Amino acid sequence: MKWMLFVLVFGSYPVETNLLFDNLDACLKAEQTMRKEYARSYSQSTWTEGNIGQASDPSVVSRYGQKTTATCISHG
Repeated sequence: MKWMLFVLVFGSYPVETNLLFDNLDACLKAEQTMRKEYARSYSQSTWTEGNIGQASDPSVVSRYGQKTTATCISHG
């Protein structure tokens, strides 16, 4: 069975990535890598430096995609 990485942009907008993996472990590792990259991008970027104080505001976090998550779904 193949597994596809499925992303929820802003925590609610589903996006098919068409990234297929042979096993669930590989898909979950890709999801973990994506989360780390988002965290790195938003914690060490010039965006955070320019928006001090807003980076932890829940509405800003959601609006700028910091709540972007992913999951793996079976693909037949």
